[in-house]
Amino acid sequence: MEKVARFTTSPVGVFIYGLATAVIGIALLLGFLSILFGPAALPPVLPALAAFNGAAAGYGVIDKTRTALAHEKLTLTCLAVLIALSGSLLLPLFCPWEPFMNGYRHLVCTAAALPFTFFGSWIARKSKHLKNNK
Repeated sequence: MEKVARFTTSPVGVFIYGLATAVIGIALLLGFLSILFGPAALPPVLPALAAFNGAAAGYGVIDKTRTALAHEKLTLTCLAVLIALSGSLLLPLFCPWEPFMNGYRHLVCTAAALPFTFFGSWIARKSKHLKNNK
């Protein structure tokens, strides 16, 4: 049990946890919105879902790491790209008529998730700074 606790506080564990929660969040929101509005409304909403979950994941990664990340920009960029790609690849499960590999959708979701991931990390750094200066 101690090894699991130590792994979840390591930078790799925090990255995997942030990615997993974002992917699960996208899947749950896609499922909920497909029931609420119908599957045809999902493709235009997907970039917003990727952006929202990217911001939450960026905040979580920076908030949960105890020390500064060695390659923070690279970590956040990889996180945003993986979140966008996983959201784009989850969409055909809810909309079977959508193509599985759609470069335009991947690009739009990545363009939406990337700035919001950095925005979430910026908020987390400001929050840490405020907590440390009290």
